[in-house]
Amino acid sequence: MGYNQTAFFILVLWVVSLLTAGDKIEEKLVEEMQIVTIGSFCFNEACEDYQRVNQGNMLKNGKTDTGVQRYLCKTCKRSFTETKGTMFYRCRHSPEEIVECMAMVGDRNSLAAIHRIKGVKEETVCKWLERAAQHMKQF
Repeated sequence: MGYNQTAFFILVLWVVSLLTAGDKIEEKLVEEMQIVTIGSFCFNEACEDYQRVNQGNMLKNGKTDTGVQRYLCKTCKRSFTETKGTMFYRCRHSPEEIVECMAMVGDRNSLAAIHRIKGVKEETVCKWLERAAQHMKQF
């Protein structure tokens, strides 16, 4: 196993362990800082109410085709979904399916095996791993 493969495998194990320990991480974050729910503030940096919590400017605005809640800011008239700012933003697969595939990688299944079992392309799983790594850098 070469250096790049070893580093990639270590990264995958780290990401999967963090994803599967999500409840523990969330509990710790709640203790350390206040967690704000999506839909209680505007993500638009140009908006007057940008990141102001519970200003009464956010409205539920239907759902996407995949069932993800959409929100509308009354101040700037911009909309966004509840997955904005997460690794699941603009993904066509469900968060459950993404986490299952990541766990399969952590269990040392090959990308080809994941493709055969779940029907998810190998390139897609690689993109999910890259996204997860980017989001983990925030912590």
